[in-house]
Amino acid sequence: MMDCSRVHPLLSGHVDNALSPREALEVERHLGGCHACASLLNELYKSVAVTRSAPRALAPEGFMEALALRLEQEEARSRQLSLAGLLVWLSSRRAMVWGAAAAALALVALTLRSAPPPSPGALDAPPPEVASVRLVKEHHVALSIASPLEDLSAANLSAHFHADAQ
Repeated sequence: MMDCSRVHPLLSGHVDNALSPREALEVERHLGGCHACASLLNELYKSVAVTRSAPRALAPEGFMEALALRLEQEEARSRQLSLAGLLVWLSSRRAMVWGAAAAALALVALTLRSAPPPSPGALDAPPPEVASVRLVKEHHVALSIASPLEDLSAANLSAHFHADAQ
């Protein structure tokens, strides 16, 4: 059975018929044995009745237009605050770090752009490590053609050492 601390939050829903059938049944069981909660529920019903019987007030003429204008002013103020927040962020340390990173990137781009192009002959000669790999590869192909069944590992190591010695 429910206790008062669990029933109190459900009383308003009970008045509005918004509880699940199970919750409504548990609340009804509790109310049957608890005078304090039943009294509180009765007060809620009275409050609802008084509210429903009160005359409806009409908004004064021009109220809706004034409200719309006030909402527009608040929205404009909010946009101004957003701009002010952006300016504050731009003046913070984070903005300085991002600015320094952007400046460094620009400097690198300018340096790469202003570097002289390589001379035409420099691109024709392969680097030395490529030449040694090519020499080992040629020796390996020659050995495999000469004796296809021979273990080429030792021969390749020997050729590699001779290429490095030259």
